[in-house]
Amino acid sequence: MKHIVVAGGSIAATTAVSTLRAHGWNGKITLVTDEDTPPYSRVPLSKGVLSGALAWDAATLPALPDDVDVRLNTRTVTLSDRTDLCYDGLVIATGSRPRRLAADGQQGERVVRTLADTAAINARLRRARSAVVVGAGFLGMEVASTLRAHGLAVTVIDREPPLRRLIGPWLADLVTAAAAEAGVDFVLAPTESP
Repeated sequence: MKHIVVAGGSIAATTAVSTLRAHGWNGKITLVTDEDTPPYSRVPLSKGVLSGALAWDAATLPALPDDVDVRLNTRTVTLSDRTDLCYDGLVIATGSRPRRLAADGQQGERVVRTLADTAAINARLRRARSAVVVGAGFLGMEVASTLRAHGLAVTVIDREPPLRRLIGPWLADLVTAAAAEAGVDFVLAPTESP
């Protein structure tokens, strides 16, 4: 029997599994993820789950069919029980890794990538007074607005004006002005000369 391995525990991975089945794949499917939770959507992490308005399980995706083998806490296609998965196709849907300020992380540095990351930030909200958000893309701006709604003094740092490359200057300026009006401060970091 042919076998496809889907690597990742996000909505992209579960969509790949559903698409394979919808297009008639009746062979074996194994989904592997390095996290210890069943697949979930990362979308609510930076807003509802981070703010505490939603429980972490609000991000949980519908369970996969029983004929899909789901392996948690697995980092490679060679499983932790030393089983090598032979496959005829491999879907890699692991997402990206966040850039860190330093190789070993800075004290107090947090990222929003997993449910555990969001829980760690949420636990600090009650005693924090301020936060610095590095990166003014969609995720950075969402995190900044959530932290600001919790009453923290928030500064967003980036090399370019927020969202400009993503949605254009006119709309980006509107979003940035609304965030500034809500009390978010912005700092453009100087870029290094070549």
